[in-house]
Amino acid sequence: MRNFLQRFCANKPARLIEINDRPYLYRIYLGSVLSCPIYLHHFVSGDGDRAVHDHPFHGLSLVLAGSYFERVLVRMDWPCMHTTTRFVQFFNWIPADKAHQIIEPEPNTWTLFITGKHFKGWGFFEERSDGVTYTNRFGNMGQTPWWLTAPTYQELQQAQQQLQQPPELHTSEVETYPLEH
Repeated sequence: MRNFLQRFCANKPARLIEINDRPYLYRIYLGSVLSCPIYLHHFVSGDGDRAVHDHPFHGLSLVLAGSYFERVLVRMDWPCMHTTTRFVQFFNWIPADKAHQIIEPEPNTWTLFITGKHFKGWGFFEERSDGVTYTNRFGNMGQTPWWLTAPTYQELQQAQQQLQQPPELHTSEVETYPLEH
């Protein structure tokens, strides 16, 4: 299934979402039905240090390959945030008011992610020494059609592979010195 998804997505518009300059997931745009975007998500790591967050839309995630653990906000008792950890193997209903964090995806996990229309901003719950804050980092902007000018999934993967490889040294760039006896 994973190999099929890699080939299927190769020429589709995609974006790489990073957290702290590390790849988190590839979001591949498949199209939309009734103004609701449909994506494939290819997870390459968890949310990391990013805060528990909610979404600007209702969404449904269908796991096509792999699985993941998510941290879910259960309740707020100021100044504390109470969470639980869930294992997601098949599907995940994500209403806009569900605050969660992907903490441990199985390597190479793929999901089909269907979103509703945007009707609010992204929200982030951050635990601090004096309590929990809720911020809307990106404002209440609607969905912009980023996929119209996005590189393909394959182009993004190739660029990422090049970044991870050490630079090549050419023998003309290497200085040699005779050994002293």
